[in-house]
Amino acid sequence: METNTYARGAGRFVRQGALIRHTYTPRQRIGGVVACAALSLVLLPGAAYADSVADAQSQLSSAEAQMSSIVEEYNATKSQADELQAQIDETTQTAADAQTAVLEGREELSKDAVAHYRSNESSQLLTLLLSADSVSELFENMHYIESIMQDTADKISEQKARVEAYNDALDELNSQRDQLQSQLDTLDNQRSEAQSVVDTATANLQNAQGEEAARLAALQQQAESVADASTDGSSNVAISSNWNTGDHDEAGSDDTGSSSGSSSQAGDQGSSNGGSSNANANSNANSGSNSNSNANSGSSGSNSGSSNSSKNDSSSSESSTGWKKGLASAYGGSTDPTTPNPGYTATGAICNDSSMGVAVPMSLPGYRSLLGRSVEIKYNGKTVIATINDCGNMGGGSRSLDLQPGVFKALGYSSCQAWGVRTVQYRIL
Repeated sequence: METNTYARGAGRFVRQGALIRHTYTPRQRIGGVVACAALSLVLLPGAAYADSVADAQSQLSSAEAQMSSIVEEYNATKSQADELQAQIDETTQTAADAQTAVLEGREELSKDAVAHYRSNESSQLLTLLLSADSVSELFENMHYIESIMQDTADKISEQKARVEAYNDALDELNSQRDQLQSQLDTLDNQRSEAQSVVDTATANLQNAQGEEAARLAALQQQAESVADASTDGSSNVAISSNWNTGDHDEAGSDDTGSSSGSSSQAGDQGSSNGGSSNANANSNANSGSNSNSNANSGSSGSNSGSSNSSKNDSSSSESSTGWKKGLASAYGGSTDPTTPNPGYTATGAICNDSSMGVAVPMSLPGYRSLLGRSVEIKYNGKTVIATINDCGNMGGGSRSLDLQPGVFKALGYSSCQAWGVRTVQYRIL
C-alpha cells in the first residue's frame, strides 16, 4: 500500500492509497468543540421560546374553553334561579293574602266570642227554649238556636279553610325557597370555579405578554362578570322624605321578653354578635314551614275555629334552608311612645297598630337593597310574612329585625312591651 504524507498548515494530510485524510491538532479540535457549543447556545433559546409560546397558547385555549363552559352553565343556572325567584314572589303574595284573611277571620271570631260572652247568650237560649208555650213555638225556637249555631259553625269552618290555604301557601313557599337556595349554592360554586380558572391560568403564565396577557385579561373579565351577577335584581331604594320612624329607641328594649318556649334575650344582649351575623339579611339557619302559623288564630273564646293545625314544624324544618336566627325588637303604634302614631317608614309606608312591616339595621351592608322585600318570620310555632319597609340603629346592629305592631300581634303579643326583645328565625324572600 502506498502512503504519502504532506505537511499543510498546522495539520497534516495523510495519503493512504487513493484516500486523503486530514488530521487536526489538539488545539484545532478544542476550537471546533467550542464553536459547536456557541452555535448551540444561539439556536436552543429560540427553540425553547417557541415551545414556551406553544404551551402558553395551549394553556390559554384550555382555560378559555373551561371558562366558556362555566359561563354557559352559570347563565342556565341563573335563569332557573330568576324563574324560581319570580315564583317565590308570587307565592309570597298568595301567602300574605291568605295571612290577611286568617287574621281578619280571627278578629271576627274573637268579636263574636266576646259578644256571646257579654250577652250571656247560652243562658238566653236556654230561657228561650224553656219559655215556649207550645210545641210549635218550641220547634221555632229550636230552629232559631240551630241557625245561630250553624252560623258559628260556618264561621269556624271558613276560618279553618283560610288557615289551610295559608299553610298550603307556606309549604309551597318553603319548597320553592329550598330549590332557590340550592340554585344559589350552585351559582356560588360556579363563581368560585370561574375565578379558580383565572387564578390557575395566571399562575401558569406569570410572564405572559402581548396576546397572552390580553387573553388572560379577557378571562378575568368573564370571571368578574359572573361574580357580579345578581339573582334578585335588587337595588338601593330611595328613602322617603316623610320618614320619621328611624330615630327611635326600641320600645321593648328594657324588657326581657320572656315567655314560655321562647329563646328571649333582653336589651343589648347579643350585641357582641353585632350586625354581622344576626343582621345578615340573606337567610340561613333551619326552620320549617311552621304551618302552626298565626293560624292558631280563629280561636274564639270557646276555641271555636282555633286551627292549631299542627303540621309538625320539625318534619319540614329539617329540609328548609335559608333561615337565620337573630334578635327582634318591637316598635311603632299606640304602645310605642318613641315614634309618632301613625308614623312613616323609610319607604313611605304608614306605621300604625296594624302595620305588617319590619325594620332592618342600617349597619347592615346594602340594607337599602332589602327595602320592599318580603321576610318570613318564625317564632314559637307561628309564621308571619312581613315587608321590610324601614331601617334604624337597632342597638348598633345587635338586633336583626324590628317588628311593627301587626307583626308582633300576629305572633300573639299585644304591645311592644309584651314582645320585648326575642330571638326569632327569619329568612328574606
